Amino acid sequence: MRTNRVFYAPCLRRLLEGGIFISAKTPKNVTSFCYFILNHPEHAAKVRKLAVWGPLSQYSGQPAIIPSLEKVLHLLVNLERLTIEKSEQFFSHKGLCQFVMRCTTLKSISFHTVGIHAAIGMVSMSSPVANATVTFGPDDEEEYSSDDEDEYNSPDPILALKAFKEYLTKVYIASTHIWEADIVYPKVHTLSVGTDDIRIGNAIFMESFPNVRNMYWTAIESDQWTNAGGTRAERLAYAQDLIVDDIVLPTWKSLDTLGCGVSRAYSLAMTFPVRLWKNVHLSAPHQIREFHGVLADIKPLHLSMSVEVKAFGPELLTEFFRSDTVTHLNVTFKMAKCSWASQFGRPFDASRFFESLRAGLQRMPLVLLIVRFEYDFSLEYGANIPGARSKDPVETALHHLDTARFVALLKDKMPLLKHVCYCFGDKLPGRSNSLWAVSDEQGVNPVKLERDKAWKVLRESPFRKASAVWNI
Repeated sequence: MRTNRVFYAPCLRRLLEGGIFISAKTPKNVTSFCYFILNHPEHAAKVRKLAVWGPLSQYSGQPAIIPSLEKVLHLLVNLERLTIEKSEQFFSHKGLCQFVMRCTTLKSISFHTVGIHAAIGMVSMSSPVANATVTFGPDDEEEYSSDDEDEYNSPDPILALKAFKEYLTKVYIASTHIWEADIVYPKVHTLSVGTDDIRIGNAIFMESFPNVRNMYWTAIESDQWTNAGGTRAERLAYAQDLIVDDIVLPTWKSLDTLGCGVSRAYSLAMTFPVRLWKNVHLSAPHQIREFHGVLADIKPLHLSMSVEVKAFGPELLTEFFRSDTVTHLNVTFKMAKCSWASQFGRPFDASRFFESLRAGLQRMPLVLLIVRFEYDFSLEYGANIPGARSKDPVETALHHLDTARFVALLKDKMPLLKHVCYCFGDKLPGRSNSLWAVSDEQGVNPVKLERDKAWKVLRESPFRKASAVWNI
């Protein structure tokens, strides 16, 4: 018992400070948490993070839970992070809404399924929120009428954040309806937008978020985005009309990071430089033209991309890498379904693949190249056939790739190249990742760096946030 008392206080503190998650699916746990805090209010101040999950309607059979939760919330005087899954229901309850509006300690919020009631509550909040994630609209699992849909779509996502305009630095907005708003958030440096409407572009946000350095478009590109070229043409024509009429609108001069897919980026018709373009995925031949268009638009120095190899023949693979600005490239080749045939009806040819890759890469002024191969034989057609693995052309090619020789061949026509990293993932037994240093001197072979030196190179690269997946 004495040992338990010794550990009780620090363990309890760690538990409470680490974050409390309460879910409508486990009402007994919610009741227990409320009972504990109400009977030991001195511990309420330890709670820094709280997540409220599930619809309040699930508590209908236990009417005492919500009043108890109200009392508990008002005791959380040091709460810094609040997540609410069913925000419209939460804010529709007067007592819960009042807690959020009166709380003055929140620094980060994550509100989902926001409608008119939640938006009104947000506008009246008193906390200095610096990081806001807000998704508007009903949950996919909710049943709602057309009247309910109007209620969800009516809030203005940008105006809903106005209570935090002097504090916000990072914002994520997800909505099918986003309008320009007459309000400025001067400190926001990172803006993320989730919408599948290709008609929504950068211009909507430039006046309200004038100092953005990192812009992310997070929605998955859909079939409607095959009209990216049409949307791009409309934006270019509009920009030309502004020039003719001598009208100057707010714009970003540059971005440190642009995170979005090829078709979205192409439709945006951007006319300012971007240091790092990431989240680029090529999976169809028609994207090559769009990809080159974006490279010409934003002239990135650093590029992080992935390629579905089965969708392209070797000739197209060579055409990918056409840039005179990219100095740092992180490229992942997804090799699934390459072992038996590409969509062009040809089986995988390792020598043509690597030759096309080398020829393409040598067109770029690269300083750092990171190449990752993703391949899992166990998911391939015929993987259960005895002896099939030893005959698999993709796995065989990756096993026998002479990384040092490939680096040397690249270097012959790439005078700026300093480092090349190879990553084979954890699905290719017997093949380890490696990072090679390239010398400026003629005739000097590439040197495989030791783990500590390799990690230093990766950590200092533009792709350091992705370095956790590299087991060098």
